[in-house]
Amino acid sequence: MPDIICDTGFLMRMASERIRNLDTFDLGNVSYVVPGAVLRELERLATDAAKGHEAGKALGLAGAMRRIIPEGDYADRAILDHIREHGGTVATTDTSLKKEIKAAGGGVVSLHDDNMVLEPPSGRSSSGARRRARR
Repeated sequence: MPDIICDTGFLMRMASERIRNLDTFDLGNVSYVVPGAVLRELERLATDAAKGHEAGKALGLAGAMRRIIPEGDYADRAILDHIREHGGTVATTDTSLKKEIKAAGGGVVSLHDDNMVLEPPSGRSSSGARRRARR
């Protein structure tokens, strides 16, 4: 079962905003996973006055996900190191991280107009640069 690695910003958006195609976004049999570095970042943010509520809700979502090894003090760096070594797909809302993931050969699940969008690794052939699940 392929893993989709969730970053901090993606989990916070999932916890705080409506994603229209969340229930119909079908990538087949996948597992959403969360790196230890992302959990630590969410725990730090949960103590922040401005972002604490969102981060707390995101921690609740992450609690139901399988944890993976990528460690480090900087979540984005840990995710990129993992993608470079193992490949994979990352769910992120961070534009600069998205570019780095794609440059490293990884796939990206992002949000566009409140819909989840898959951008497969560039080495894969698909029916287009982006595939959007039906609304």
